[in-house]
Amino acid sequence: MKKKFFNAKIYRNDSATEMIVENGNITHLGTNLPKCDEEIDLNGKLVLPPYVDPHLHLDYVYTLSELGQEGAGSGTLFEAIELWPQFKKTLTVESVKRLAMKGIKDEVSQGVQHIRTHIDVTDPNFTALKAMLEMKEDLKDTVDIQIVAFPQEGMYMYKGGLE
Repeated sequence: MKKKFFNAKIYRNDSATEMIVENGNITHLGTNLPKCDEEIDLNGKLVLPPYVDPHLHLDYVYTLSELGQEGAGSGTLFEAIELWPQFKKTLTVESVKRLAMKGIKDEVSQGVQHIRTHIDVTDPNFTALKAMLEMKEDLKDTVDIQIVAFPQEGMYMYKGGLE
C-alpha cells in the first residue's frame, strides 16, 4: 500500500513538501506527487531521518536493577564494570532478551532506528550473543541492530578464552 504524506517540512530539503512511502520505505520526495491509496496531511510538521545510537551495550541494560540496585552504589562506571562478571554468570538467553527489549523500546520511542551494540563475548556459552542474534532477526522490521563482539574481560581472562 502506498501512502502519501503532504504539507510536510522535510529536513534539509526546502523544495519538497510531500513524500510517498511504500512498504515502510520512502520512495519519492517532491511536490505534486501522484495520488496514493492513503493521503495524510502532516500540517507542516518536520520530517527527520531516524537517530543512530552508535554505542550501546544491550546485554548490560538494566542489569544492575536486576541485582536490586538502581545503579552502581558509587555511581561510577568502574564499579558497574566490576559488578558485570558476577551478574553475567546468571544470564539466560531469555533474561538477556527481556532486558534488551526494554532498552530497545526506550531507544525506539525516542526516534532511534539504528543501534550498534557491543556484546560481551567473554562467556564460553555466548549467551548474550545468541540472544542478540535472535533479537536482530526478530526486530529487523523495527530497528536495525549491528552487533560488535566485545571482549569485556579480555579474551584470555577465562579458561578456554583462546579457543
